[in-house]
Amino acid sequence: MDSAERIVGEVAVLSDMAAGRLDEDGVREAARVLLEHRDYIWWSAQDAAADASGQLAEALWQLQAGKLAHEYAPSEEDLERARRELGPAPPQQDT
Repeated sequence: MDSAERIVGEVAVLSDMAAGRLDEDGVREAARVLLEHRDYIWWSAQDAAADASGQLAEALWQLQAGKLAHEYAPSEEDLERARRELGPAPPQQDT
């Protein structure tokens, strides 16, 4: 079996797993596929998490620095609605 056929077969097994259509042997096959590709999947997930973390950090910095693009900043109407939904702020305690 060449590489493309093998990949198509593996994708079909994983698709069946996601749809809940596997019997016991199918679950074993899906586990084998996942384990065979575990390192790649793990590193891909790590890269995606690091990228998302970096984007979040940049957005928080922009928010704190007052440099958030106008289209992303909440309007006064949005802020008032949020204040109404959240209710009054709890009293601050002196520490």
